[in-house]
Amino acid sequence: MKKALFLDIDGVINTNTLRATKRCTFHETLGFGINLTKDHLNLDQRLIDILFTTVDDSTDIVISSMWRFGAKPEWFTQMFALYGKTVAPDRIKTIRCDTLEQQDGERQKFIQEFLDLNQYDGFAAIDDSKEHFLSDCEFLVLTDARVGITEYDATQLMKKINTRLT
Repeated sequence: MKKALFLDIDGVINTNTLRATKRCTFHETLGFGINLTKDHLNLDQRLIDILFTTVDDSTDIVISSMWRFGAKPEWFTQMFALYGKTVAPDRIKTIRCDTLEQQDGERQKFIQEFLDLNQYDGFAAIDDSKEHFLSDCEFLVLTDARVGITEYDATQLMKKINTRLT
């Protein structure tokens, strides 16, 4: 069974407070060939650990975050490795990268386009912004950007992925 987790980063594996206190240089670092370290990131180990309770070897992580712009999928493999998470490079994907979401619901549209081209038995999305999705988006788990992903959110994410598997 092949699964997909559509991942927004800001507000999910970091918080508004962390983002306000630590500047992220993910793109600048890797774009200039500098070795990535945790010092270049504003991510929270505890939140990444919670997220990865939902990820197994049959789950592709599909980056739906704005972090996807200008980034190569292997950069995310490096990023997760810094936090002790091994993700095979072929399990990191990105949704459409040629257009910024400019309208409500547009990220959901890009996810649907991705799903139309890629076969998954189950999928779900986690994001901190409901504006990227239509009100009837049944596969979305919405986080509070002040706290990031919670154990409850992770449970809901797995329920949504597994509901689609049946």
